[in-house]
Amino acid sequence: MTKVFEEQRAAKTAPPESPDLKFLLTAAQAFPKMEELILSATNSLDLSFHFFAPDTRVRSKKAKASGFSDWGDLLVDAVARGVRVRLLINDFDPVGAPDEHAQTWRRMNDILQRRDRLPQQARDNFQVVAGFPGGQSGSIIRTLIWPWVRQTAADLVAKAKGDLPPGLRAILDRRGNLRFWPPASNFTQAYHQKFMIADGDRAIIGGLDVDERRFDTPDHQRPAEQTWHDVDMQISGPPVADLSVHFEDSWRTVLTRGFSFGDRPNFPAATAGPPPERVRTGERVRFVSTRAYRTANPFAFGPRTNYAGIERAHLDIIGSARSLIYIETQFLRSKPIRNALVAAAAHPSLHLIVLLPGAPDIVAFTGDRSAVHRYGEWLQLRALNRLRLVYGNRFSAFCLTNGKPREERHERDAINGKAMVYVHSKVLVADDRTAIVSSANLNGRSMRWDFEAGYVLEWPERAAELRQKLWRQHLGEDLALEDAAHNPAAAMAAWQNCAAQRSSDAGQCAGGVVPFPHKKTERFSKRHAFIPSNMV
Repeated sequence: MTKVFEEQRAAKTAPPESPDLKFLLTAAQAFPKMEELILSATNSLDLSFHFFAPDTRVRSKKAKASGFSDWGDLLVDAVARGVRVRLLINDFDPVGAPDEHAQTWRRMNDILQRRDRLPQQARDNFQVVAGFPGGQSGSIIRTLIWPWVRQTAADLVAKAKGDLPPGLRAILDRRGNLRFWPPASNFTQAYHQKFMIADGDRAIIGGLDVDERRFDTPDHQRPAEQTWHDVDMQISGPPVADLSVHFEDSWRTVLTRGFSFGDRPNFPAATAGPPPERVRTGERVRFVSTRAYRTANPFAFGPRTNYAGIERAHLDIIGSARSLIYIETQFLRSKPIRNALVAAAAHPSLHLIVLLPGAPDIVAFTGDRSAVHRYGEWLQLRALNRLRLVYGNRFSAFCLTNGKPREERHERDAINGKAMVYVHSKVLVADDRTAIVSSANLNGRSMRWDFEAGYVLEWPERAAELRQKLWRQHLGEDLALEDAAHNPAAAMAAWQNCAAQRSSDAGQCAGGVVPFPHKKTERFSKRHAFIPSNMV
């Protein structure tokens, strides 16, 4: 009997089983694994993406060998095999983001046409929604901005010449004219998450959406506007259960309190509640999320935050770091994150390395100078300036280039005469002990408004592996610096030396890092009093 009690006690105190996981850098590594995940599904597939193009070409050997040409083929085949497929695609505000809204519905129509070619029974197992979580500005805010919104919508309707996407058709009156009243909804919240789950126990999650624009290889040897650096993580085992529940909440939200411009789908809504935001002591991999819901406050600019687990995880990890914080992010604009990084500088040995894109892609490659983007860059520049002030030489911000010569077509699409590599990854590694991989940028929108998903790795071996894998890609095989957490000053010097060599074409650094262009950002950025910081 004593032996039985000892075995039971040991089972209760044993560390949780370590899940299987693999880091995937760029779509060249991630897309084939995603395709294989779809092909391996036997019961269910749940997918949620910010962008999803069914005509994205397949890359895996298995998909090609099976005769599939694109992702639409893969999903149709899964349904034909008896797999229940649910696909949640984010939509975009038809006035605020008209090109993205129209693109979403072209892609949605492609998917629906493929689904309609299936037998009726199979069609019922292919459930697709393009929509919003439902968060928008309050009624008074919508009324105040309606004259501007209506004029913008009128210009879009005139330009479209009758070929209107559903969001613009929705604000026409019975005679086909743009209505005067009531004000249209303005959707300020998004499903920004990017993940897929097979059979409830295998998943891929991170920063990558699915379309040809996102495809790139680790060496980034492409024209600047086609580059895309990103990070995903393949995971299986118990931690996927919380991600599955999060998908159920996302699905239930769009069907019950959310909104879609498509026909109201008659799909069953999930009944399970959202996963609790809690720290599970002893777990090496922990799911975290951001979720917000529409508020009745008439003065609100956006939704009410219900769960800020990703922000909380970042704040906790930053607060406990003592040696080296390494960050890759598309945006560094969040005030709470900035303040946490500033406070952490009080630890004299802590160093901070941040990898950013040289500019937002819409700014760099289209020359967009709208107030929203200029204000977002102002918030980021303010954060970077504060960090430079408090860290001194213990902080540096960097960008990536691929070495291809490029003259600026717009002011910020080249760095030191070289093609910029667009950084879209969302990664933090602290002290080679803890890491976060998610869909969330370090801005107010991702931290507080949008639906986001990710994992915290409290697993030193895998956190160090992730950092080293990224540094080998950015700095070269010889500069992975396995001891970076123990010698952060040397790690900082390695980055700075490589960036200086790359900028001047001197030396032998194999990597593509260059210093972040502070001066260009300063010229572009502009404060805006009437745009909420959580919107950018």
